[in-house]
Amino acid sequence: MAKKQKTILKKSRFPFLKYASNTCVLFPILFIAMVVSIMMQFQMDYQTVINENPILLVGFVVSIINLLIWKSLKNIRIQLEANENVHFNRLMIYVYIFILFVTLNYPSSFMLGLTAFKYFDWKKHSLQDSYYEVKKESKLKWLILMTLGYVVLAALSFWFLNAFR
Repeated sequence: MAKKQKTILKKSRFPFLKYASNTCVLFPILFIAMVVSIMMQFQMDYQTVINENPILLVGFVVSIINLLIWKSLKNIRIQLEANENVHFNRLMIYVYIFILFVTLNYPSSFMLGLTAFKYFDWKKHSLQDSYYEVKKESKLKWLILMTLGYVVLAALSFWFLNAFR
């Protein structure tokens, strides 16, 4: 169990974080609905739809990114409500804002931006303070590893997008 930290949180409940995680789930649901509607409209199976529209691989990768972020946001909300790993989770929220913006999930990115703006104390604690706290807790390698993983997945989706044009 992580130790409790001196709080940089303004509140103890995080509805915008919950809304952001819900919109992350919405994207894969809409993607599945779109693929099923294409399958029904043209009376094809899944493999044929993917073979004829390889651009759907981009949607699949973005859906996977959204599901991973959804699961992570659920854990972040639980940890923030318990006032644990606050600095690490704050930095991960900024990474998620960037990744969701790059993968065109603007509603989730906007909700996470509201979360970062509204629930963290900006006057007393800067991003640099959070960085040093994460480094002091020896979680910097996890932050870098997770950031690189999401950046690689986002880059993979854009590679697919350009490869199949």
